[in-house]
Amino acid sequence: FINNGKLMILMDKNKLQQDLKRNNDTPLTIHYWMTRMEIFIGSLHSLYSIGLFLLFIGIFYKIDDIFSFNTPIVNLVDILTQSIFSFIIFTLILALIAVFIGMIILHIKYRHYEVASDQHDIYISKRSTNEQYLTIPRSALQCITIEKPITQRPFQLVTIKLDYVTATYTSEEIQTALLIPFIQEQRGKQLIEEIQPDYCIQEPSLSLAGEAYFVELIQPSYLLVIVTFLIMFFWPELWFVPILYALYLIVKRVVKTRQQYYNWSANVIAIRSGAFSPTLHLVKREHITMLQIHQSWIQRKVKLATCQLTIRNNSVQLNHVNESVIEQLYDWFVQQEMK
Repeated sequence: FINNGKLMILMDKNKLQQDLKRNNDTPLTIHYWMTRMEIFIGSLHSLYSIGLFLLFIGIFYKIDDIFSFNTPIVNLVDILTQSIFSFIIFTLILALIAVFIGMIILHIKYRHYEVASDQHDIYISKRSTNEQYLTIPRSALQCITIEKPITQRPFQLVTIKLDYVTATYTSEEIQTALLIPFIQEQRGKQLIEEIQPDYCIQEPSLSLAGEAYFVELIQPSYLLVIVTFLIMFFWPELWFVPILYALYLIVKRVVKTRQQYYNWSANVIAIRSGAFSPTLHLVKREHITMLQIHQSWIQRKVKLATCQLTIRNNSVQLNHVNESVIEQLYDWFVQQEMK
C-alpha cells in the first residue's frame, strides 16, 4: 500500500534490500535479535500445557471411578500415583520434554527474528521457514502497545505491538504489527525508547480514586443472573456455581480497577488497563483524532467520568476517572487543536 509516498507492505527480500540501498544515506541500526536465552525463557510457556495435561488425567481418573473404563491410561495413572516420588519424576520428565519441544518450535520460528531502523523506517525481518520482511514508516506509527498476558507474567515477559496506518483504495486503516513476540519487560521498554525516542516511556503512576471501585462493583452482570436462574431451576444441587462465579467477578473487577494507571507528558499519554492480562498503550497527542467523555448517573453522583481516546478506527478508554482529571486531560488535548 502507498500512503503519501510511503511504502507500507509486506515485502520480499529483494525489495527490502533495494529500499535499504536507497536509504544508505542514513545508517541502519539493528536494535534486536532473538537470543537463545529468550528462546529458552519463551519455551517455559510450555509448562502450562503440563498443568492442563495433569488436570485432564485427574478428571479422567475421577470419571473412571464412576464408569470403570479400565483403560491403559487408568492403569498408568494407578502406577504413577502409588508414590509421591514416582509422580514427581513423571511430572519432571513431562516438563523437560515440553520445554525441549517448545525450544525447538521457537528456534525454528524465531531463530532469525530481527528489528532494525533508520531515520525514516522501522524494519522487521523474520527469516524462518517462510521469509517475511515488513517496513513501517515512522510517520505512519500511531500507537505502541505493550501486552503482558497472564501466561507470561510469572516470567516478566511482554509482547510489543505497533499500530500503524495503511492506505487502501478507499480509505486509511489501522494495522497491527508484531514488533517483539516476547521479551523481558524492562529490556522491551528500553528497546522502544531506542527505536522511537519521542515515545519516551513514563510509567503510568496516577491511579483511580476509591469511588471507582464502588462504581465498578455495582455494575450489573446479566450473565450471572442467567447462570443463577438456570442453575437454581434445573440443577439446584450445583448452587455453589453462581457463588463461585460471583466471587470471580468481584476479584476481576477489583483487580481491573487496581491495575488501571495513567499518565501523560507534553506529547504522549500512557494508559495501562486490563485485569489479569494488563496492557500498556502509548499514544502521541497528535494521533488522537477524538476525545469523548461519558458520564453515567452513578458516575455523576460520585464525580467520576469515562474518557475515550479515539485513534482513527481504534480507541483506548479510561474508566471512572475524577472529573478534575478529565478537565486536565481535555485541556491537554485542546492544546494540539490550537496549534
